[in-house]
Amino acid sequence: MYRVYINGYNAGALAMDIQKGIVLEDPVLTLNDGSPDKFTFSILPDNPRYDHTVLWGARVTVDEEDGGTIEGRFRGRIISIKTDMYGRRDVVCEGALAYLDDVSFYALGVGTLVSSTFAVDLVDALTAFNTYLDDSSRAVTTNLELRMTKRYWDAGKDMDWSLLDWLKSWASDNNYHLWASYRSASYEEQGEAEEGHDDLVYIRLLADDSLPASEQGVSYGVNMVSCNVTETIRDSFLTRVHPLGQETDGYRIDAPDIDTTNTVRGDTQTTMIDRFGIVERGVVFDSATSAEALTARGTTYVNRYAKEGYEIDIRAVDSHYIDSSVTKFRMRTLVPVSHPALGISETVPVKQMVFYLNAPQKNEVLLSKSGSRRLTDQIREVRPL
Repeated sequence: MYRVYINGYNAGALAMDIQKGIVLEDPVLTLNDGSPDKFTFSILPDNPRYDHTVLWGARVTVDEEDGGTIEGRFRGRIISIKTDMYGRRDVVCEGALAYLDDVSFYALGVGTLVSSTFAVDLVDALTAFNTYLDDSSRAVTTNLELRMTKRYWDAGKDMDWSLLDWLKSWASDNNYHLWASYRSASYEEQGEAEEGHDDLVYIRLLADDSLPASEQGVSYGVNMVSCNVTETIRDSFLTRVHPLGQETDGYRIDAPDIDTTNTVRGDTQTTMIDRFGIVERGVVFDSATSAEALTARGTTYVNRYAKEGYEIDIRAVDSHYIDSSVTKFRMRTLVPVSHPALGISETVPVKQMVFYLNAPQKNEVLLSKSGSRRLTDQIREVRPL
């Protein structure tokens, strides 16, 4: 069961509670990985919170109660209202992650914040965060929180980047997942909280290789709705590399050609050279000062790029809403996926979840996995001939 609040977090702020007969039309909540969540609904003039649906200023909260537990699903603001001739309003809301789009700064180095009107708590957290990013000797973290206790900041988009743009770029470049999460009090603890009550919002970053495992899987004939596999050959593809090392007295260290040892995806008996033939490229490793180091670097390089590009896109239903004993899907978890006919048996992360608040049987889970590989620090210094 879902509850929706507008401009408050108490019984008087309810805009949707089926048990109390307070309804919204077509409420749909979309949770995204790496971009702001989205909540859309239609509200009629007889809804007690109709007059509170104010563009930009109104704050909207969506909670889900499941088995007596309250879970914060959405915090955000109204960014679009369309009113028809009968007073029906179609409303679009963006999630709290979008608030970081209001904070602008110069994109120099790690960035120098220039806005002074947003929450001091966020400034302190981001200062620590920037120090973390600047420290080359830092320990690897898997989950970093930036705690926000305010809900909005004065917009100032005359600088190079918004904070959201910068964090999204950093997360993408470093294989991190970026999102906003919310702390929710239990329904009994909400009490008579004042209108405008600020619930805590957390901006989170989670390393790609630290995603937790999902207890629920996806398999053909059970809860898989669709599955598509796209295979491509990228511009960077090769099966053989001719490595050259550091230049000394006009000559570069040389080493024999190196063939990939990779096999075709899903077929360990067929090598990439058997399948695609010789695709050779010369590559310079400026920091390699010996033939042994050059061979090691070239081997790493050729095996990194001798791979087909592929993407797996899966649409599934959450069996939890059919059988409550099944653990529900969560965003940013690794889900075991099985489709024997397509040769798929691997884990794929949850990238998006769509909730139809008035028709939970239609809820959808989208999983996506790409076969692209990012360069490690060790490989970044190389350049093709």
